[in-house]
Amino acid sequence: SLFPQIYLNIINPVFDSALPLLIIIVANLFIARALHLRHRGSSSIRASGEGRASRTARDASRVTAQVVFISLMTAVTRVLRICMFVTMEYHDTIHVNFCPLYCGVLAALAHFSNICNATVNFCCFCYFGPRYRACFLK
Repeated sequence: SLFPQIYLNIINPVFDSALPLLIIIVANLFIARALHLRHRGSSSIRASGEGRASRTARDASRVTAQVVFISLMTAVTRVLRICMFVTMEYHDTIHVNFCPLYCGVLAALAHFSNICNATVNFCCFCYFGPRYRACFLK
């Protein structure tokens, strides 16, 4: 049937990897722009002598670092999935068992990065969130 081939070779890769990667890139461009504008504004405040960054600014920086890290991890995962889809398409297969060893290794890396991506939120909250970490340790 033609539908499984269209789904596995076009629809799945686009909605599973390419579209999320595009959204992550666009969102990170907006984050980078907002950080640049905020940094430029905070530099002028510090230059005028108002002092160091507030607790709110530090918390915002932690959240921003967390979001950027999670976005980067998701982007790496999606890039690996896209490479896997392209490699499997090159070998004209939809099953890892029917492609060379490097294709299987790439598929395993893509799968492993998917698992890591699913667990990264917890690790980020523990690393970047002192209140969350304190609560977790109790």
